[in-house]
Amino acid sequence: MSNVTCPAGNFLPELSTISIPHNTSVIVIPGSNASDAAMVNCCFPQPVAVADSCYEWCEVQDNMTLMEFNGCLLASGKTTNVSNIVGLSSDSVPGPSATTLLKLGLWTLLVSGAATLL
Repeated sequence: MSNVTCPAGNFLPELSTISIPHNTSVIVIPGSNASDAAMVNCCFPQPVAVADSCYEWCEVQDNMTLMEFNGCLLASGKTTNVSNIVGLSSDSVPGPSATTLLKLGLWTLLVSGAATLL
């Protein structure tokens, strides 16, 4: 068995490089626990899976936003230093690319995270 070194918890690579479905909407966060209570709660009824031994992910409805999902994670007890990096891949739906959504979502979460520190 080889040792896997995951990136720091505040880093999420380009979603196209992660072994997740790219034909449906998915949420991705750093982590390696498919039983993570916050993810299980927020992903319900879809199961949580682990990709590349470093990223927890699940399918979500096409209309799910990063802000809604992050709010669910926070309400479910996920600390902001872990849940402030959330990626939404929605390559299957028309509109902005997943990369554009990710950048917009990360900016939104950064701004909302800074506001909570004030």
